[in-house]
This record gives sequence, structure tokens and C-alpha cells, in this order.
Amino acid sequence: MDRVVDRDSLALALDPAPADMPVKGFTEPLPRPVALPSHPHSTGWRLLVIGIWLTLTGTATWWLGAGLAADGLSAGEIVLLTLFTLCFGWLAFGFALTVAGFLALKRGVPPAGMNRPTSTAALLPPRGRTAVLMPLRNEDPRESLGKLESLIRDLAALKMDGRFAFHILSDSNIESVIEKERREWQRLVRSWPQFRIMWRVRTDNYGKKAGNIAEFCRSHGGRYDYMLILDADSLMSGRTLASLSRLMDANPDAGIIQVSPGLTEGETRFTRYRALATRIYGPIASAGLSIFAGSEANYYGHHAIIRVRAFTENCGLPELPGKAPLGGPIMSHDFVEAALVRRSGWRVWLAYELDGAVEDSPPTLIDEIKRDRRWMQGNLQHLRLLRMHGLHPLSRLHFFMGAWAYMVSAVWMALVVTSLIVSPGGGEAGAVLPSILMITLVLLFAQKVLGITHALAEGKERSSWRFWRDVIGEQIFSTLTSPLFMVFHTRFLLQTLRGQVDAWGAQARGARRLSWGEVWSTHMLPVGVGVVLLVMALWFSPTALPWLAPVLAGLWLGPVATWWSAGAARTPVRAPFLAVA
Repeated sequence: MDRVVDRDSLALALDPAPADMPVKGFTEPLPRPVALPSHPHSTGWRLLVIGIWLTLTGTATWWLGAGLAADGLSAGEIVLLTLFTLCFGWLAFGFALTVAGFLALKRGVPPAGMNRPTSTAALLPPRGRTAVLMPLRNEDPRESLGKLESLIRDLAALKMDGRFAFHILSDSNIESVIEKERREWQRLVRSWPQFRIMWRVRTDNYGKKAGNIAEFCRSHGGRYDYMLILDADSLMSGRTLASLSRLMDANPDAGIIQVSPGLTEGETRFTRYRALATRIYGPIASAGLSIFAGSEANYYGHHAIIRVRAFTENCGLPELPGKAPLGGPIMSHDFVEAALVRRSGWRVWLAYELDGAVEDSPPTLIDEIKRDRRWMQGNLQHLRLLRMHGLHPLSRLHFFMGAWAYMVSAVWMALVVTSLIVSPGGGEAGAVLPSILMITLVLLFAQKVLGITHALAEGKERSSWRFWRDVIGEQIFSTLTSPLFMVFHTRFLLQTLRGQVDAWGAQARGARRLSWGEVWSTHMLPVGVGVVLLVMALWFSPTALPWLAPVLAGLWLGPVATWWSAGAARTPVRAPFLAVA
């Protein structure tokens, strides 16, 4: 039996307020069609993004194709041109979203169709009751519940204790961790008696996080209007939570409102670079995605407020037919839940303009690679749902983009290998290749320039020697590590397609020192791939060595970059202070 406790008694079970949450098959048609079209304000932005994407991709493809076709297209050149179009198209789409995001931020454009609370409502507590949920499984209770207490402290300062309750949903199965959770929960209850703070331990963790939240909804969802989902490493300010609740009040057709969390700076050089990149380049990327998606945005599984009714009526997830990794329980359930909520007639927004939310980054590159393995497995499952009845086209696009973000690495790898074998370095093709390479570099660095420009113009960063040192250092580091992800993602894709299952375990949180043995065992494959590519270049196309050099440098220097970036940063920060004022 699950242990459900609140501040009144360790043995008192909270009176149930169940909400029906039926499990529906993915192939079942909707009982009735839902007519809720995209907001018209999204149309212009979507046309802008698609126009930039098609123009850039079409121009680059035509340019390279004309050079290759000067002497007739061989089968290898057709393959080369196809792979190039797929890779360049993905890059061009990201650039188009960045341009749209930059323009939206400059013009102060809000997410399409989202109503803002009135000036009076913005000064009052939210009308709806919100449950703050923190699912846990064998995490450090002091760290996780310390972050939760930061949010409680903010809400207490804002005098909003009457509209929010807290549910710690534990799936922990280690008795020592459960006992620490109990002690931390008891401390929270004593420290904040004005809030209702519950702690529950499931004995059967069926469905993992998705099942944990579903069990809460079926038991107590009828008590609340909204629920905010936080991960164990999530941190949010009280002002941001209050703003999200008011947005739900002001938008009765909103099913999910997601915010774009930043990253804490952490303790290692790796987390510091990740936080810097998210802080500078993240805002325009989030704005671009939000303005393009409109009311058909996505859900990231945390830092989002959800209308309980919209969730319980539509997000009882069945298992996919077949065995894992592509069958069985839905691993990346958040994308699917957003698609189901939107399918049923609720809107899903990304409130990119709200800040005050952060999460932790994996402490090392090796830990991020392990996380990518799990995320890829979950995202590849979404390809099986592309033909689900009644989905909005943008929901299908989210499914595809989530999987393609990993699959494109295999396409990039195939492009590199094909380029060396086909060796299009002579004639007109050789003449256009430098120009194509230059366009690619311009698109890559233009996104960086736009992010830096916005950060400096808005005063979020100050131009200084240290700022430019860090920006240049992050660019060098990301350039070196990109080929590593190309190799690892390709490997993970092949493993998943072969049916190899990756366990969905807890994420590494705190800093740890990597041994050279662990670094080398992880990087043997990329180093070996680099040797193979060098041999191929010397054998098939020695003239390709200049453009291949950055790829080889990343593959061979990867172990050094991984080991160095796992070292302690000069001024470690666990989490930024989120002020109420």
C-alpha cells in the first residue's frame, strides 16, 4: 500500500478526490471532431520561417546540384546531393527559427492568441487551485526538496499560500533514501505550516514518471484546477508560478503552458559552458519556436502548468504494440501528452517571455551522452505515432523533429563518408564547394551573432574581456564536441534499431571527477572513426583533408575536451538565487 502523509499525521491518508483518467488506444478515432484551428497570428510567422527555410535549402541544393550535374550525375552524386539537402535543410530550419525569434523579441510579440491577465487580476492571487508536483526516484532529498523550499519561500513572501499545495511523489525504492525524504518533508512541514505539503511513496512504480503523475491525478486530481510539474533538479520562482497560474485563469482554452528553463551554472566547466550557451542563445531559439508553433507548442515534461481536466481526460497513455525499445511503455511521454491535449481541443503555449525557471545540466559530457541515449530511444518511439488519428499537423511536426534531431547525426556521418568516396572536388562541383561551405558557416555563426546581439542589447550580458573569453571558449568547445555527438548518436540509432534497450535510470546530478579509463573507454569509437575517415580521405580524396580537419580534430581531441570540461569551474554555483522582487 502506498504511504500518503501530510502535515496532520504521518498515518493520515489525504481524503481522495479522484479524477477519471481513462486509458485510450492510439488508434481510436475521436468521438467527435474538435474544431479549434490555429490562431491566425501564427500564419504570418510560419510563412516567414517556411519561406526562409525553402529559399536557403533550395538555393544551396540547386547550386551544388548544378555543379555536380555539369558532367552528368552519377548514382553516388545523387546520394551525396540527397544527404546534403537533408543536413542543410535541418540547419536552414534552425536558422529560420532563430531569425523569427530575434524579430519577435525585438518587436515584443507574445505567443499567438494568448490572453494576458488584466491589470487588476495581475495584482490578485490566482483564482484556480494549483498542485505543485515533484516526482522523485532515489534522488538526493536535501537537494531536490531544497529547491522546492525555495519556491515555497517565494510564495510565502507573495502571500499566496491559499492557492497552492505541494505533492512530493516518491517512487524511491531505497529505504535510506525514503527515510531521508521523510526527514526533509517533516522539516518542510514544520517550517511552512501555512502550506499543505504532502509526501507519498509508491510501492509499485509502474509507468515510471508518467505513471506516477497519472496515479496522483486518479487519486487527487479532482481537488485542483491546475498542476505544475517539477523535476528533481527544477527550480522556479514564486512570481513565475503565480504568473503561470494567472495565465491559465485568463485563457480558459489553455491546456498546457510551458516555460523555457535556463540552466544552472553548476560546478564544472562543462555545465558552465552549457549554461552560458543557454543564457545567450536560448532566448531567441525559444522565441522562434514559440512564435512558429503558436497555440500548438510542445511540453517538456517539467516547468509547465497543466489544466488537470485537459490532462486527465486525454492523457491516459497505453503501451505501444511490440517490445522495447520501440514498443512497450511510452518513454518520452511529454511530447505525446502535449499532442493529445491539443488534439482534444485545448491550446498548448510556450510562454517564452517568462523567466525565473532553471534546471541542472548533466555534470559532464559523458553524462550528457548517456542521457541522449535514453532521450533518443524515447523520441524514436514517436515516429510510430505520426499517423495517429486527429493530430494537429504541428504535433506531428514536433514528433518528427524530436526524432530527426538525433537521426540527422547519422545522415551527417553518411554525408561525410559519401563525400570522401564520391570525391566531388574537381570541375564545377569543386568550384562551388567552397561557396557551399561558406554559406553553411554563415548560417551557423549568424545564429550565434543574433543571440549575442540580443543579449548585449537587452543588458542581460555585459561586453567585457571575460564575456568574450567565455563566448569564444564555448564556441571552440562546441565545435570540438559536435563530431563526437555525430558518432555517438549514429551508434545509438543503430543500437535502437537492432532492439537494444537502454535502462531509464536516474540522471547524474553533482560534479564528479572522470578517470582517464572511463574517458578512454567512452571515446575509443570516435577516435577509431577518425582514423578510418583519415585513411579514406588519403585513399579516395586527399583534397578533402582541409574541410575534414575540424571533424578529425573533434574526434581525436574529444577525450581531452571531455576530461578537461569535467574539471571544477573557478567559481562553482549550484543554483542561482531567484528573487521575489
